[in-house]
Amino acid sequence: MNRNLFFLWQGQVISQLGMQAYTIAMMFWIMESSGSSAAMSVIFALSTLPQIIFGPIAGVIADRHANRKIIIWCDLIRGSTVLVMAAVLFSDLFSTAQVVIFFAVTACINGGCKAFFQPAIDAWIPDLTTREKLPQVMATFGSTTQATMVLGQASRGILFTLLGAPLLLLVDAVSYFLSALSECFIKQKTQDNSDRAIAITASFKSYKDDLLTGWRYLAGTSGMVPAALFVASINFFIAPVMLLLPFYVANQISAGAEWYGFLLAALALGSIIGYSHSNHLKQVLKKRSSLMLVSLHCFAFSLFIFSQSHHVYLSSFSFFTAGILPGFV
Repeated sequence: MNRNLFFLWQGQVISQLGMQAYTIAMMFWIMESSGSSAAMSVIFALSTLPQIIFGPIAGVIADRHANRKIIIWCDLIRGSTVLVMAAVLFSDLFSTAQVVIFFAVTACINGGCKAFFQPAIDAWIPDLTTREKLPQVMATFGSTTQATMVLGQASRGILFTLLGAPLLLLVDAVSYFLSALSECFIKQKTQDNSDRAIAITASFKSYKDDLLTGWRYLAGTSGMVPAALFVASINFFIAPVMLLLPFYVANQISAGAEWYGFLLAALALGSIIGYSHSNHLKQVLKKRSSLMLVSLHCFAFSLFIFSQSHHVYLSSFSFFTAGILPGFV
């Protein structure tokens, strides 16, 4: 890994850790202060909406503009918004409803930054390494992201218990600023951005053409659309589980915030194992459709056991198993 890749990798790791801290602080503060799952669902929707809106064009923009600036600005904006959020909680001047509104605005801004951040990372990596080393570098970044999720989720639950939401958000904000600082040391060749010389109408047409080309490729490639709908349906039906998880931890298994982090870490660790062993299992079962069908039924059974459990260790094991099976899918 060369110098530029190291700074990019380091910034991504720090940023990922910060993201886990914000999610846990936000969810448990809302649960403890308002007890409203509806407020939490609205905030999650607001954090996802910008990614739905900007997701299709984010990749196009990342391909055509300086990725370094996009990534640094995303980290700076996220760090600033979370810092304001920490100040709001520290001040204790606002009502619960007002703080929830602040969380909603922060979630919306951070969701917009996230929509541009990851495509910019993915588009930049090939420019920072050779074609021969690209698969290894992509694998390193992918595995690091998963490992960081496990570490971040496990540790942030403990930190929330020890520090509370305001201090944890302050740590989160600092992590984003450190990530931006790390990315400032990456050297990127100056690119001749031809878009600046094109009229606004022509520039818009260029973006639109690139976007339509991507959609045509998706629609014209056999199996792509059903696969996308299949994955989307799984995400749609699993969303309520993640939304209600803090209430499950507090009310059903009578545990603290640290166990919320442990459960998410178990899910992420299971996912890593599922991904890493899926190719071997596919060769054993021969047919992908059989593997997917068996995995989905076992996944549903694991979630059923999880829903009935009142013990932290059984909940952890069933959630860990539930993480493995979508990895196969």
